Amino acid sequence: CLASQTGSSLVPVYTFGENDSYNQLSDSIPGVVWVKKRFQRVFGVSLPLITNFIPLKCNATTVVGSPIKVEKNLAPTEEQVDALLHEYIKSLEKLFDQYHDQCLPGREKNFVVI
Repeated sequence: CLASQTGSSLVPVYTFGENDSYNQLSDSIPGVVWVKKRFQRVFGVSLPLITNFIPLKCNATTVVGSPIKVEKNLAPTEEQVDALLHEYIKSLEKLFDQYHDQCLPGREKNFVVI
């Protein structure tokens, strides 16, 4: 983990409304789920299948959390990296819970990490 190796703080940042800038293909279309899962298995990241290449105009609000201090460790163990990842995700979830109703009023609360 680069943050551990350099002793750099991690800063949780969440943007509300960003998903509204692109239209995604529905998972109900045959083959869409297969393509997404195959891409994620090969490349390790999820692929959103979008129908527009130019972002749509939408409201997006970015919130920034408190920095997470990281001790310098040139050779962090997998357990240490996992613990840091867990702390980062918890910080993102806290930001989401704190600002969701203000930034996306009337929308369902759904925080999922894949």
